[in-house]
Amino acid sequence: MRGLMGETPLTIGTIFERMRTVNADGVLVDALAEGTTRQTYGELAERVLRLVTVLRDLGVQPGDRVASFANNTSRHVELYYAVPLLGAVLHMVNIRLHPDQLEYVVADAGDSVLFVDDDLVPRLVGLSLPSVRAFVRLGKGDTEGLPGLLDGEDLLAAAPPADVASLPELGEHDASGICHTSGTTGMPKGVVYSHRAMFLHAMAVCMVDGLRLGEHERVLPVVPLFHACGWGLPYAAPLTGGIRYNGPAGVL
Repeated sequence: MRGLMGETPLTIGTIFERMRTVNADGVLVDALAEGTTRQTYGELAERVLRLVTVLRDLGVQPGDRVASFANNTSRHVELYYAVPLLGAVLHMVNIRLHPDQLEYVVADAGDSVLFVDDDLVPRLVGLSLPSVRAFVRLGKGDTEGLPGLLDGEDLLAAAPPADVASLPELGEHDASGICHTSGTTGMPKGVVYSHRAMFLHAMAVCMVDGLRLGEHERVLPVVPLFHACGWGLPYAAPLTGGIRYNGPAGVL
């Protein structure tokens, strides 16, 4: 006999829907060099859906790998949702790897599109990354350095939000992300995360014997987002509605 309850899939799509609807009033804070910004989870969700359109326009298909080479910002968090929502796989590239390791991990994952923060563009100049067909700057700024570098904010401004109903059906055991090890005993090894693993990780973070996250908590991530999927915080905080903060202490 099968039970009749608990059929909600354990996917990032389920977390996104909760963030977009139930916890739309939650807040995400960035403390960047240009100043501190705040946006609600509802506003974040709209940008995520616009980013889904951008990814589709760039030719990203379910199963494709999309790389992030970025710091802890809300723009990086947007990729944590948009890429898996499309059925693609987010590859969080360690920004501290040596150039030869960067070339290796991007080739190992087969990344087709790479999103990069302004200050990290120089790290990619001169590297051999033949699998990458499009480079996108996270934010606005000077596009010198990488040939054909696209401006992410311009792309978002021109893209309509994707219809939620048009998003592909996600399977719990589908891949959602890839992180590479630090390469201390050789070249970095890729670790593939499933939607189910990320959902359960986020729930474990929220438990009393985990980090005890709730809607009244304020979260300052210390670990980088490229490390172990940011310890699940990009998913755990919106799951509960807690405030997530990227930047130095003392602003909240």
